[in-house]
Amino acid sequence: MKAATRVGMYSASSSLQRFRTCCLPSALRFFSVSWRGTLVLPPLASHPSTARKGWSPPARGMADNNPAVNSLADNSEAERDMQKFAKEVGGSTQEKPMRKKKGGAVEEVKVTLDEMKKLRSAGIRGFENVPPWVFTKEQLLQQEWKTRDEKRPKHLKERMEKISSGPKLDWTTFFQKRKVSMRGVNDLMIALNRRKDFKTTVSVFEKMGEQGLERDQHSYTTVLYACKGLGLLDKAMEIFETMRHSGQKMSSPAPYNQMIHILMKAGKLEQAMCIIDVLKADGLKPDKITYSNMLYAACYGNEYERPFQIVREMRDNSISLDQICYNNLLRACARFGAGWKALDLIDEMKEFKIKVDLISYNLAIKALCEGNLIDKAVDLYRWLLTNQELGIAGMMPDIQTNTIILQYYASLGDVEKAEAMFDNMVTQQGIKPDARCLLSLMNARTVKAYKSADLQERRTLMRDAKAIMQGMQTSLVLNQMDKRHMYQEYVKIACSTLEIDSVKSILEEMEREQLVPSGKTFSALLNMCECAGDGDHAIYFLSQMMVKGMKPCAAFHTRAAIALVRGNQIDRALKFLEKSYKEGVMVDECAEWLHLPKAVGTVWIPPDKFSGGDINDKLDFEENLQKLKEKYNKKGTAMKK
Repeated sequence: MKAATRVGMYSASSSLQRFRTCCLPSALRFFSVSWRGTLVLPPLASHPSTARKGWSPPARGMADNNPAVNSLADNSEAERDMQKFAKEVGGSTQEKPMRKKKGGAVEEVKVTLDEMKKLRSAGIRGFENVPPWVFTKEQLLQQEWKTRDEKRPKHLKERMEKISSGPKLDWTTFFQKRKVSMRGVNDLMIALNRRKDFKTTVSVFEKMGEQGLERDQHSYTTVLYACKGLGLLDKAMEIFETMRHSGQKMSSPAPYNQMIHILMKAGKLEQAMCIIDVLKADGLKPDKITYSNMLYAACYGNEYERPFQIVREMRDNSISLDQICYNNLLRACARFGAGWKALDLIDEMKEFKIKVDLISYNLAIKALCEGNLIDKAVDLYRWLLTNQELGIAGMMPDIQTNTIILQYYASLGDVEKAEAMFDNMVTQQGIKPDARCLLSLMNARTVKAYKSADLQERRTLMRDAKAIMQGMQTSLVLNQMDKRHMYQEYVKIACSTLEIDSVKSILEEMEREQLVPSGKTFSALLNMCECAGDGDHAIYFLSQMMVKGMKPCAAFHTRAAIALVRGNQIDRALKFLEKSYKEGVMVDECAEWLHLPKAVGTVWIPPDKFSGGDINDKLDFEENLQKLKEKYNKKGTAMKK
């Protein structure tokens, strides 16, 4: 009776009891059951591929040796019930032939019970007239479905490649042998999205409206996916609003999830956060994908508590957290420097038996570094090194782990510890450094140079940075962004030496490399001019910013005026500020405005101190600034409005 019980477990029909009592003889001859719970199924006899020679009746199952089951086979009433049941499920009571290979083995398709449920829930075509557990490899090929226990044969792979490289789908060819319907058009758009033909998907969606075809939530979800692939934010917003005002009630939040993806991809995080309110207003409940997207958007917002509010809402709605959700929370902790909270999240993941991967540990280390808990970060890093010694795969420090701690030491200007970290990564762990690691070494020297009061030491650090830059150019393949960051660090450390000629030569080299200096580069240049009291070069660099298409802010104008004041060009500084007012730049609204009177007659003493200056000159200049502010403040405010 074990065989009868095991077969009965696999029946999903409402006539389960009748199947056990009446249909076991034919069912057991129809298929056999392996001891691991896997069904061994033959192909359809009605398929054209079975109409050939070399077929033999299937081997008898375990029912032949079971007297209780064989006695049921002789009962005519049981046979009638069996035929009735087979008619209900669309099968047949006749034995299905099985094809033999050249070696004599039977060609079988193995499907587990879970895979059978997936097939039945997917509604695969060709299953209407046969029991759901019977299929051919050709049917699986048409549905692009692959069994777990065996790979596709070579001829099926070749056929799949032929299908994928076939003619381009369009509106006319797709419906030559099909009836144009909403479901058919949805299938067409899905096929076009799989081929990455997003433009045609959008045009097909528009033709649906032109021809009066009704569009459901699957149509909107598919076309929004195409808009995401094309980066069409305005078009996606238009389609989304059309969907909301179409009068159709959506049963799934899938279109809203696609809209959230599009807004996140465009950097509109605040608008993406508002979609969940729109979804609730339309009478839908957010699902796990919605909350996961909202978590990701909240992690890059300006509110630290927002991601945890979303988590509490998920738990109130009985939605469990997975690894992706926890990693998003760890990303928020890393952004806001919440190191202790990151450690609590790691412990919570272990408590709920959620896999803690290397990404989770890297985010926790970054949160600890941002929160100045470097000792805890190093302890976690050493624990990962212990896993490397034990040979635990997937839990060893990678280049991201080393770069996080390396960047922390660089931000402190600790060149010795940064060098030790770099040497350990290369020699002990065998990790090849990338551009970020070498840029961190340059940044460590830049920070140390600005903290140093020794001009000779700053020049030595500049030579070391130049050597690192040359090593990057020879050993790495750098893209334009990496080159830009590299020259930016080199310009910053060169500005610490106050050598204008050296800085100009670097800028000319950037011009030859077709690299445009960034705002941070011009900020370093103005800082150099401000410290040296070189107002002429400060105004020159401001003009270069405008030539490059950048608009200097009020702080940049004020810093150029400070450079003029420190160079004893007070009258010129007042005229420059008046000109800035006339151009609509409200220089009195930035923090640097308060430093203008203090800059009169001062001399820079590195690293960050200024001394000197006559108090009477300061008072006179401050009085002139106040008059200038009163003269142009109302005009500037009106112009700003």
